[in-house]
Amino acid sequence: MKILKRLVALLLSLAVITVFYLLAVMMEDEESKRTDQFVVEAQQKPLTPIQEIISEDPQRLVDAFGVPIPLPDRFESGRVTDFTWHTYPARLITLTGAQAVVKGVRPAAAAPSIIPKDADFKASDKALLGYAMLEAQVEGKTLYSLITRDAAFLIEPQEQNQPGGFALLEPK
Repeated sequence: MKILKRLVALLLSLAVITVFYLLAVMMEDEESKRTDQFVVEAQQKPLTPIQEIISEDPQRLVDAFGVPIPLPDRFESGRVTDFTWHTYPARLITLTGAQAVVKGVRPAAAAPSIIPKDADFKASDKALLGYAMLEAQVEGKTLYSLITRDAAFLIEPQEQNQPGGFALLEPK
């Protein structure tokens, strides 16, 4: 008799699970299962080819780069160029300030193109523009990495451990 009760309870449990599964399958939205669309978010501004820009005007550089950048304190000059990263278009920006050199690349997936091969980044207690920074020691120098939703940046202080200040500069 005990075995019969257990068997009935098991069958009843399986029936309830089957009903809920069938309801879930019938209520599923077919549009959400489309595989011909990318799952990743589109970039803010598409990368259309540009000619290399070398300038002392930071707004011209950030407009060419297309996403917000950390502008180093006492900015001196910068350069924006296009290149390909694993057959995809990418854009590189180099900003030179009195206390730091900032290299940025977009999309952020191309970050390995600006990171030194022997850099071993670890979490740091520093943050810039609301993003956590990573820190690495390379050839006696401290390097900082910052990855935003749209771009990745490498900050190399001119003096040991003194990256200076930064300002957020956005494209118009």
